[in-house]
Amino acid sequence: MDVEPISGRTIIKEKESVFPLSVQKEMYYDQFQPKMTHVYIVSSSGGILQGDKYMIDVILEKNALAHITTQGATRVYGMNASNAIQVVNVSLDDGAYLEFIPDQIIPYKNSRFYQKINFKVHDNATMIYSEIISPGRIGMGEIFDYEICDLRSIGKNHKDELRFTDYTKIEPKK
Repeated sequence: MDVEPISGRTIIKEKESVFPLSVQKEMYYDQFQPKMTHVYIVSSSGGILQGDKYMIDVILEKNALAHITTQGATRVYGMNASNAIQVVNVSLDDGAYLEFIPDQIIPYKNSRFYQKINFKVHDNATMIYSEIISPGRIGMGEIFDYEICDLRSIGKNHKDELRFTDYTKIEPKK
């Protein structure tokens, strides 16, 4: 994402998506941040299936402002042999501001989900990130009935200096 010279609004400069993920057109509806773009990442599959490998790259150039979210929960369906993987790479340049707030992850019975998020955030940039993990499909009686939910996050600055690591590994059956 980049800042459009005339309006000052943040725009999607380059967009590439492969089924089942797509990136929706920018929206500008925050009256207090009229130059901030709001973008939805949408999945047409209804969830993550065995063998899926998702790769999401988000790049905000200098002074870009964005709010990115998903259209609904990330449902991780049950698996009988393999797993599902999601890798997210986020890069923020000088003066950029990003709110990246995806909806919750819901691991279904017998699912195996591995996620790695790489943050590269300039020291003069701001990022807000949130992750919510559900215990499963409560209404279906599948509370903590999944195999594994493995979430790793690594944060570095623009000089590639480590700022933080976060690792959550939930294996309810163990």
